[in-house]
This record gives sequence, C-alpha cells and structure tokens, in this order.
Amino acid sequence: MGRSRKRRLGSAILLTFLCISTIFAISRTALAESNHFGDSGSDISIVTNGKKVDLPLPPLVVGDRILIPLRAVSETIGADATWDEETRTIHVEQGTTTTFLLWPDLNCMKVNDALKPMEVPPRIIDGRTYVSLRFLSEALGDEVTWDSADRTAKITVSGKIPAVSPSQKTSLEWSIFGINVGDKEAHIREKLGEPSRIDPGEYGYDWWIYNADPLRLVMVGVGKGTVKTIFTTAKEALVGGISIGDNLKTLKRRYPLTEKVQVDIPEGTVEYELTDEDRQTRPLWLQDGVAAIFYIDKHLDSRISGIRLLDVNQLWVEPHYSYHARLRRSISSLPEPFLQAKKAQPILQAYERQILDLTNGVRKTMGQHTLVWSEGAARVIGSHNRDMIENRYFGHVSPSKGTLGDRLQSAGVDYELAGENLAMGQADAIEAIFGWLTSEGHRENLLNDKFREIGVGVDLGKDEEGNIVRYYGQNFLVK
Repeated sequence: MGRSRKRRLGSAILLTFLCISTIFAISRTALAESNHFGDSGSDISIVTNGKKVDLPLPPLVVGDRILIPLRAVSETIGADATWDEETRTIHVEQGTTTTFLLWPDLNCMKVNDALKPMEVPPRIIDGRTYVSLRFLSEALGDEVTWDSADRTAKITVSGKIPAVSPSQKTSLEWSIFGINVGDKEAHIREKLGEPSRIDPGEYGYDWWIYNADPLRLVMVGVGKGTVKTIFTTAKEALVGGISIGDNLKTLKRRYPLTEKVQVDIPEGTVEYELTDEDRQTRPLWLQDGVAAIFYIDKHLDSRISGIRLLDVNQLWVEPHYSYHARLRRSISSLPEPFLQAKKAQPILQAYERQILDLTNGVRKTMGQHTLVWSEGAARVIGSHNRDMIENRYFGHVSPSKGTLGDRLQSAGVDYELAGENLAMGQADAIEAIFGWLTSEGHRENLLNDKFREIGVGVDLGKDEEGNIVRYYGQNFLVK
C-alpha cells in the first residue's frame, strides 16, 4: 500500500515538472512573437446571455480559432481571473468549487488538483491575457456557439451566479445579486444568466433555480414575467446591509424587529403576529412594499443562514407559508390553498428537487460535502409518506411496515447507516429545510458528515383537522 501511494505521487510530480519545463523552453519564442500574434478580429462580437460584451481590445483570430480577452469576458460568466507576475500564472476561479491555473503559451492547465491538456494555450499580448473560446466551453462548462453570418460568438451561462461587484458588497438595496422584487425576466437573465432549470410553482409563480454552485444557491420566483420572490443561501449576498452569516443581534441593531407587522394590500389590511419562535428563527421586516424573511440558525450563534424577499401580497397569498394572520377591516376570509391533488404531482416533484438543492446548499455552507440522489431511498420515503397519509398517523414507525431499517430492507436498499427527517404542513421546500435546520435532531441528520446519499419524497394529504397539507421526508444513507 505504501509503495502504491509513492508511485502515484511520483507520477504527479513528474507531470508537473514536464509542464514547467515546457514553459522555460518556449518562453523566449513567446517573447519574440508577442509583438504580433494572429489577425485582429475587430468585426467579431462576443455576446453573453444575450448581452454584448464591451471588449477593451478586439478578439484575435489564429487559424480557425478565436482568442478573447479573458478578464473582460470572465466577469460576465461568473468567473474571476487574476495574474500572478512572480510565478507567471493565470488564476481563474469560478464560484467556490473550481480553480484553474493556466500558464502563458503552455498547452495544459491545472483544474483543482488535476492537470489537463488545452488545445490552444493562453497568450499574453500587450499585457492582456487571451484564451480560446473552446476554453470557456470545455473548462468552464459554458455553451459557446458561433454565428458565422454575424461574426458573433454567443456564450450561454446556465445556473451560475456572477461574481459580486464591489458596489454590491456595500449596497443597502433590498435586492439579491442585483435582482429586485418586481424586476422583469430580461433583467434576471442579464444579471444571473439562464437558470439550471425552471420548476413549476403553486403560488402564482415558477421557480428559476441557479444551483451550479451549491455555495451560491439562488432561487427566483417568476410569475407573469415578473419577480415575485427571491431566495438565497449564498454568503456573498447582501440585502439591506445584512449578509448571510450575520447574527440576529446585528439584524436587530439595523432593523427594529417587532412582534406584529401590518400589511396593506388591495383587499384591506392584514396583521401578522410573530411568535417567540418566529422572532428567533424567521423574523419578518417590511420595507417599500417588499417583505424580507431572515432564516436564523439558532444552533449556530443565531446566524442568518438564508434570506428571502417577496412581494408583500405574497404574504397574503401564502398564509400558511408566512405567519399567524389576523384579519382587519375589509377582508372577510383567508384565501384558499392553491395546491389541489389533481394538479399537484409536478409541483411536488419540483419540491423534491429543491429540497436536494437546499440540503446541499446548507451542507456546503457548513463545510460539509454534498449528497447524491438515491432513487431507492426516494422510493422508500415516498412510500412512507403515503402510508402516513392513508393511515392517519405521523411518525417514523409504521404500524404495518415498521421502522426505517425495516422499510429499507423490504425495499432491497443496502445501507450501513441511515437517517430520516419528516415534516408536515410547511408551505414549500424552503420552509421545510429551515424547519429541520432549527430542530436539533433533524439538523444532525441534515449535516451528518457520514451520509453520502439522499432520497426525498413530498406528498399531499390532510392533517388532523382535514386541511390539505404537504408531507415532506428525507432518507439519508451510507452504503
């Protein structure tokens, strides 16, 4: 075993040495060529997510390859590029999960800890770094297409959140990554690019999911072409001068949180009462027609772990989602829940996917690895949800199918260690996740560093009073 480890290490050292040797072998030639390299592509345009990129210098055409200024384009695709003069190394970071090291005129790059070939090496021309469009598609995973008629390279970035600008880091605006409640779809695409997917929703909007980097998870609720709500767990987000990771005391110093919050909507006035638990785990603040819910992790120095902005009218549309509502003046009754059994399945499946995203977002923020989907575990928790609904109970032990271990064994799902979280009544996946996070036992499952797989089930049933509610469940596994 010891010999095998040494052999693998030796190979890595040898490969690194060969790349460095190549740099020294070609550096003199590169200097000689730096005055003129390739033809100017002054008629070539670069468009990222439908928006033309302003380039300080035109692209270069080398044979059938197009090289573009890295820094100018990197900022539009959620990457950060820097140059280290001492080591002559180009550092490219995308989000928080991937780091690239590139060297001028060298046809290999280092991706995290692995060396990989590059078809066209980077070039330093007049003090600027140029990379090929192929690097964007093959290394960064962005979609790059070439329109020969218009001489335009079109870059599509999906699911990635762009780097935060210095002005955003000090902004007091009630926005998340430059997105405000009420913004149009075109503005979302301009700021965030294309989502990883769009999930159906039940409250008058669909969810645009940006989950390419779990540490920068963003969910935007879009209804009738307009932002109705936006949520994030990203530490870089700044909302009204408050960031993920700030504690409850910091929030209270900036905003005088109260027990009762009144909201004027077209139908009249609603007064929301916050319980002691609400004020400790999800305080509410209203400003300029926008409601902000701050999700507090009371087990981690009462730090903010998620922030959600929503149109104040959505508090009324989602009465079970928000807080205890007291009816005032002209309002006669609470609205009925949107979700009915006949149209529920696509939305419930969307909640399952979102719970996976939210789980991995929370875990990565806490320094844990992400979990992968287990179809077997998903079938087991889905079956348990339906068993609870049909037999009118709520708990981990089924009267007919036994414990979690019994259910996994009956389904033929192998495991060494397993855990289960259940929830009932929460209005959506966000509420379910943060309900679990504030409960010590559920939190232990959610953040357990031993678990590697997860299955999620969300179903629709009735509570003890006959109200239609959602049943949520997670099964965690180590095999």
